[in-house]
Amino acid sequence: MCDIKDISMKRYIPKRPSSIEDSSNANSVSVLKGGSDALRVDYKEIERIIASLRTHYNDRLDLLDRETKKNIETLDKTIILQYNTDSYPDLFALVQKYFSDVKEILPNTVGSYCYGCQQVKGFDDIGCAATCVNGIPPPKLPDWAKCDHTVLLITRKEGHNYSTVLNSTHNKSHAYVFIVNLNKTGISKNLQLTAEEHLCITKLGIKRYHLFEYKNNKHYDISKGIVNVNDTFNRKDESKTLIETYKKVKQHTNSNSGFLAIFLIIILIIIILALAANRYRR
Repeated sequence: MCDIKDISMKRYIPKRPSSIEDSSNANSVSVLKGGSDALRVDYKEIERIIASLRTHYNDRLDLLDRETKKNIETLDKTIILQYNTDSYPDLFALVQKYFSDVKEILPNTVGSYCYGCQQVKGFDDIGCAATCVNGIPPPKLPDWAKCDHTVLLITRKEGHNYSTVLNSTHNKSHAYVFIVNLNKTGISKNLQLTAEEHLCITKLGIKRYHLFEYKNNKHYDISKGIVNVNDTFNRKDESKTLIETYKKVKQHTNSNSGFLAIFLIIILIIIILALAANRYRR
């Protein structure tokens, strides 16, 4: 069974508004006060929201309670309207005020949304990073662009692996796949995709992907580049792909079928001989 949730944000950051009037019709929680070409917001309310989100920083984005989810949506609308204005650094400063002390951030959490883009290490395509793909972009990225690749997060936790689509696009020719291990026993030595995880990738229509492990705020390149969906990469402990597993299962099934046929024939011969023996005694 392939358990997949899609939490990708359909976010569009507009170009910088030329005046207050150009953006006054936007659907937003912003409070327009005039006197500047930058949209202004109720910072007290936004700070209240950010402070509340800080207490939920480790909560999964796909399992949020109603109030926290609403706070995320409100903040995100404000981010979209403010990003290309002069006041955006002030807004982002509020986020830094409450989240800059977070030491470790997990993907698909409130923490990754609020401050994950500030913690990206070992990954060049920052907009597609495991903790940044749906995150609040820092003001130091003037040419910020939405990730153009499908991003899949595979989480391993106490015997239950689940997959989360962090970013969904029509581009299936190159996807990013991140493995996060939350098992209490520590980091798994086996970074090979399981048959179930491989099935999730093919189910999404992904043709080629780049596999990373995410741990301690860092991205580690596992596949050493982009690989085809059915490729095998060498591991110290295991190097099996879904196709190899399928072939072995099929071969085993065929062997069992042949054995069963032979067994039935032997039983049939025994029955025939027993009947013949009974007739001979009569």
